[in-house]
Amino acid sequence: MTVSFLSDTCLHGFFTSILAGGLRPGRRRVACPSLVGSGSQRVGFNRRSKRARWKGRGMSKEHENNSVEPDPQDQQVTNESDGTVAPAAGAHDSAGLVVPGSRDDHENVASASNGRAGSKKKRKKAKRKAKKLARKAAGGKKFRGLDWVATAESVRAVERGVGSRPLGLVVIRESDEWDLEMFNAMREMTYQNLRHLPAVEAVRAVGLSPLDADSFQVLWEVDGETVTREVMVSRIRHGDTKAVLFFFEGYWHLWSQASAAKVSEFGYNNFTRILTEQIERLCPVTVYAANLSRLIRSEREASRLADALRDRVDVLDARDQRFNLLGKDAWVGFMMLTIMGWCASSERTAIVQRLLAGRVSQWRRNEWPLGAGVVPFGYTFDKKTKQLVVDVSKRDAVREMLIILCSDAPPSQKAVELDRVGVRSFRRDPKTNQYKPLSARVNAEQAIRTLLMWAPVWVAGEYLHRYTNPLGDLDELSGLKVVRFPRDKKDPGELQMLFKLGTPEGGWAEPELLQAFALKATSLASRLLESGDCNSPRPLAVTVADYSDDADLLRGLLSPEMLNRMDGKTVSRRHAARAHKTIRPFMGRNWIDGDWFYELQASSAKSYRIIRWPVSSMDPAVDPELRQHQRDGGM
Repeated sequence: MTVSFLSDTCLHGFFTSILAGGLRPGRRRVACPSLVGSGSQRVGFNRRSKRARWKGRGMSKEHENNSVEPDPQDQQVTNESDGTVAPAAGAHDSAGLVVPGSRDDHENVASASNGRAGSKKKRKKAKRKAKKLARKAAGGKKFRGLDWVATAESVRAVERGVGSRPLGLVVIRESDEWDLEMFNAMREMTYQNLRHLPAVEAVRAVGLSPLDADSFQVLWEVDGETVTREVMVSRIRHGDTKAVLFFFEGYWHLWSQASAAKVSEFGYNNFTRILTEQIERLCPVTVYAANLSRLIRSEREASRLADALRDRVDVLDARDQRFNLLGKDAWVGFMMLTIMGWCASSERTAIVQRLLAGRVSQWRRNEWPLGAGVVPFGYTFDKKTKQLVVDVSKRDAVREMLIILCSDAPPSQKAVELDRVGVRSFRRDPKTNQYKPLSARVNAEQAIRTLLMWAPVWVAGEYLHRYTNPLGDLDELSGLKVVRFPRDKKDPGELQMLFKLGTPEGGWAEPELLQAFALKATSLASRLLESGDCNSPRPLAVTVADYSDDADLLRGLLSPEMLNRMDGKTVSRRHAARAHKTIRPFMGRNWIDGDWFYELQASSAKSYRIIRWPVSSMDPAVDPELRQHQRDGGM
């Protein structure tokens, strides 16, 4: 009989396990490593008759007696438990992995084992080759035919040493979501340690292209000629944490700008969840990182990462720190990984404590907490004092901005008019590092909502900075009490710091306009809370309410940062909805039909609406007050 109808990966693993000593004298069945836990098929081996017997679903006697090699496309084994398919040798599986080895080599191993096909010389050669592979995977142990009995660990080593596994997974992570310079520096530091790998060096040369592209080009040398390969990029998202994943020449690359310690409302870190899922799915030979802190920043998350690495990864390479996770000394690697994970967690805790104390000192000196990158319209950042200074020359522009935001024009039209006034988005273009115009934002409606949540800055000259408490057991720091939800015992709380920015003499606009602008902002916040698109903010601290000139406005608004990133439930729900993902690219589209201007908007997480305005009210030359009067009459 022949067994060539099975996948080469299955054959390779099965006969390697036999040669690894998985049999004792007498009759014994050995499970095929490629099918362990699948519940679909089982392999029986009769040592006396040297005959392989296959048991399982879908295995008929026609297969058992069939000596003709089937079509290569049929050389697959389906896993009934999850529907996955093991690919044939030299082919790509669903994850883009290449099964090593040639089909002829595996067939020789099969013929040598069943004792019926192939010449005697070929059988001996194939048997020696299989022994060498098994010895290498088991850590250099010598084999003495089928009478040698391997330990469970060495058998597992043999099983993991064969099959379709990528050579490595390169992980690059930087905590700052918006600082591309820091991320690029970390990318260079990671790839500098791997320049001896040609496939990784080719990816290093493309720069930051994978961050904002669905595919990118890589120059690769094949047989002395330079060819261009197109690499596809996958995007992964859990909550508000995003990552990109791509594969090139045996190596996977995972890039992310996220925290490795921040705990979501579900009790886990989103980046660790993404990383562990990819490790469990890909089972790379080696995981590479610039240093261990790029993978571990929390003691609790370190244990989850260790569970994912066990029995899936051979080596964890963090530059100067190399952890061997396979073989008889694997326990040493995991012990050192646990110790170093605790050190990385303690290091982060110390850094967070210092940053938190510095944040409070910064507030007491009235220094702007968001730096020069985020400055509200009408103010300038003084680099010497690190404070915001009122720019009186922009008073008229700020007044016009408030009029535009108070109007009922569609968000796309508001964005165009705000660009004309000079208002820019707080987000930078990754390519040019310049602030994007509001009209260039994919979701102009979200940009307009964020500007409305900055209402206290222009109405009362105040900004409430809500800083999430990074230390769960902290109740007070330098006179600032941690504010928590009254009935939530697991709430880490936040520190509320009120900054006085000041306004021009007489305010940014007349009191009636400021009052209308504040009413517009509070009504928007109420609608967002009612629709469930945002979580309710924590109550206002007593000291902040006493010190503020307009505490009611602060209570009725959401934090701009909270509105910008939304909450994990809403993002996850939207990301999972295929209908929303399908219609999302059309959100904000507008068109003119006759005398009416139409625009598609998202009214909540699950519903959409089409709104229309008279075309005559869209002329930018029309006075804003007259324009609003026309809309009121037209609607």
